[in-house]
Amino acid sequence: AAIWQAFGWDVQVVTDGNDVESLLSALKAILQSDVAKPHLIIAHTVKGKGISFMENNLGWHAAPINREQYEKAQSDLELA
Repeated sequence: AAIWQAFGWDVQVVTDGNDVESLLSALKAILQSDVAKPHLIIAHTVKGKGISFMENNLGWHAAPINREQYEKAQSDLELA
């Protein structure tokens, strides 16, 4: 964040980018800001958050899934 601030950006850092409320708070802060500089949100996220076989597994970043995997992912997210 410091490098962006050094270049004149208004930076919001979201430590849990998987938390929608945290992201909304950062967006609200930007919308309510009267700072006349570009804005940036840095959201620290976990890839595949909440899906047992995908979480923190970079191989799933852009990989297709089959029907069985889709159903397992849906089930994992419903339990979360």
